[in-house]
Amino acid sequence: MKESTIRKKARKIIEDNNGVFWFPCATRYHSNDIFGIFDFVSFYWNGKILLGQYTSYSNIRAREKKINKFFKDNDLNKNDFPVDMEVWGFKAYKPVKILDVKTGEYKK
Repeated sequence: MKESTIRKKARKIIEDNNGVFWFPCATRYHSNDIFGIFDFVSFYWNGKILLGQYTSYSNIRAREKKINKFFKDNDLNKNDFPVDMEVWGFKAYKPVKILDVKTGEYKK
């Protein structure tokens, strides 16, 4: 799936759950990731903040490793980080697969 298609699906899921979806504008020749890893930020009315990375089903664990490496390289503890972090895996005609980065487990 193309990234723009995945982004639209992610946005719809968040907005259907009363969240606000934001992603950085595309720029030429530069990464448009947040902190070099995350693709989007969402805010919910209950105060929850989510940093998310969307990818294909087959790359979910690779993205998790990338996030863990970011925290290790910057001497940060991801469990002390005050926001939720998830990797969303998309595949055509299948439900989204969500991995919670803090626990390393898939959400249902």
